[in-house]
Amino acid sequence: MTTYATKTRILGYLLFAVGLLPFYLLPVWAGVLYEFYAFEPWQVGMLLAADTGGGTIASLAARFWITRANWRRAVLSSLSCAVLVNSLSIFSDSFTALFLLRILAGIAAGCFMAVVYAMFSSSENPDREFSIALALQVLLGAAAIYSMPIFLKHFGPGSLFAVVAMVTVAPMLVAANCPPGGDSDTAKSPSLRNISHYVWAGLAAIALVFLSLSCIWVAMERLGSAAGFDGSVVTTVLAASMLFSFLGAAAPAITTNLTTRKVQLSVSYVLLAIAIFTVGNNSTVLLFALGLCLYNFFYSFIIPIQTAWLAQSDLSGATAVLVPVAQGLGVTVGPIVGGHLVGDGNFAGVIVASSAFLALSYICAKCAGDPIRSV
Repeated sequence: MTTYATKTRILGYLLFAVGLLPFYLLPVWAGVLYEFYAFEPWQVGMLLAADTGGGTIASLAARFWITRANWRRAVLSSLSCAVLVNSLSIFSDSFTALFLLRILAGIAAGCFMAVVYAMFSSSENPDREFSIALALQVLLGAAAIYSMPIFLKHFGPGSLFAVVAMVTVAPMLVAANCPPGGDSDTAKSPSLRNISHYVWAGLAAIALVFLSLSCIWVAMERLGSAAGFDGSVVTTVLAASMLFSFLGAAAPAITTNLTTRKVQLSVSYVLLAIAIFTVGNNSTVLLFALGLCLYNFFYSFIIPIQTAWLAQSDLSGATAVLVPVAQGLGVTVGPIVGGHLVGDGNFAGVIVASSAFLALSYICAKCAGDPIRSV
């Protein structure tokens, strides 16, 4: 296990927070694509999945360079690319140009996120590190969701990308604190064939839970609007519910030694299912808000637990970078499914699909058991 200096850990937290900011903005992004750009439902679904799709590609590629590349150079170059591509997105309004730029933005984010996963997976307490990093990520996401209506009103849809670009500059200021990483021409990345079927089941569980939750997440704003709630009320509820996401993200750092990961995962799945059902039966704003708060708490609670669960199966970081691949697959397919269903007005279908994917994820998690002991 590695003990990282405080400045290095701060860099990791910042990279983790910035890397998934576009995902937290998906509900706002969906509304922008329909209202400002007037894209077709299939185009909206593809654009919602572009960032995460690019990130998934980068994360999979990282499997083959993470053990030998210079992490510091990888972080600096990918951050620079992310700032550039997000800046160019401000001035793009065609589907093709925007889609290609968002793919590139996702690839850039996926590269520096791979370094974070490798760093934290080999730390003394990965549960704590991922938990703190996710808590900061949630705070940033909540602030972005809450402030975006103001930026959109005064500066138009391009402000969405301007905010992401400006925030991405922050970790560049402390990138010198990144550990050098492998930087060895002789280091070899483990073959995918050497991964046990228990780990594959665990990765499938992660992919499916992200598919389930991102499927309904992109529909949250549209679900509230379809229920007759005022747009400003829906945005406020979305931002306020992120407080519970912060609490959920911070909780694993506290509960690590209180009970087993197995118990924590099972409880999370049950309460996430209840949250999805509650959001789907949003007859009142209070019930809608309650479902969102429950959803956000256990969504964020389950992520660091699942991440550390798989990451510790290989302390070299080669398996750890497959975790964001699984997450990326989920959040790439989920928005396409959710965006298509809500675009056709099939809100009940979103609830059914999200619930089904969640159930399949739990089955895979039970099959995986404890991948750490099974490798």
